[in-house]
Amino acid sequence: MGGLGVRDIHLFNVALLSKHAWRIVTAPNCLLSRVLLGRYCQNSSFVDVLPTSNASHGWRSVLKGRDLLITQLEKAVGDGNSTQVWKDRWILSNNTGTPVGPPKEMDRDLMVSDLLTRGTNEWNVTKIKDIFPSLASCITSIIPSLLGAPDEFIWIHNKDGRYTTKSGYISAVKYNSLLENGGSPLPVLEWSKKVWASQCLPKIKLFMSKLMEGALPLGVNLEKRGCGSTVTCPRCGERETADHLILACTFAKQVWTDAPLQYGFDPDQFSSLSEA
Repeated sequence: MGGLGVRDIHLFNVALLSKHAWRIVTAPNCLLSRVLLGRYCQNSSFVDVLPTSNASHGWRSVLKGRDLLITQLEKAVGDGNSTQVWKDRWILSNNTGTPVGPPKEMDRDLMVSDLLTRGTNEWNVTKIKDIFPSLASCITSIIPSLLGAPDEFIWIHNKDGRYTTKSGYISAVKYNSLLENGGSPLPVLEWSKKVWASQCLPKIKLFMSKLMEGALPLGVNLEKRGCGSTVTCPRCGERETADHLILACTFAKQVWTDAPLQYGFDPDQFSSLSEA
């Protein structure tokens, strides 16, 4: 659209706030980062922290910028020491950037460095195939740092991996347009807005967004990208689609049964996620 409307000004302000969030994640030891993290992130990481009832307007604004930033924030693997396998987005050829759990108890706290052969910068292929059989080719295509450089956050909208207000604004406009003009006759877009406005952890919001966009690393999607040798669910052997992952898999049904929800949820009532 021509010029800057009120909506555009709002998105531009969010893109500006994301610049502060970028500073915090890439320079956590600078004075501003240490002050803010020391006050608001004592029990949680900056990426996961939620606004408290007594949080300042400035901090709440920074978190709005953070929420935009993390939609396109990934980790470039160096030595793997600071990248969490299950929490950080580090598999750049995979739409979600992370493996899909739940992990085994012994693998819950894995760092990417744990997937390297000890004392080298080479992948432990046997271990990777054992833990992530469907993602092994994606993971081993990543080249760790030859010199042992530390892992780095990267903003995937810029070739140099650095966040800029311009690229953040373009991303905000694109996502806002996606929400408003998705073309779905079902109330999926309204539900998406509610997800991003909810008080759950940012990583859960991101997972739900990827689920709605059909961007999870499921068997059918990995097959299309040439990253998987099978399209079947590793737990039950059925074709692994989004509907199967959430509604039809016997493991998923057991999770819904055991989940301590205030109101019960019966996945058998729905034939697809759009109905749910």
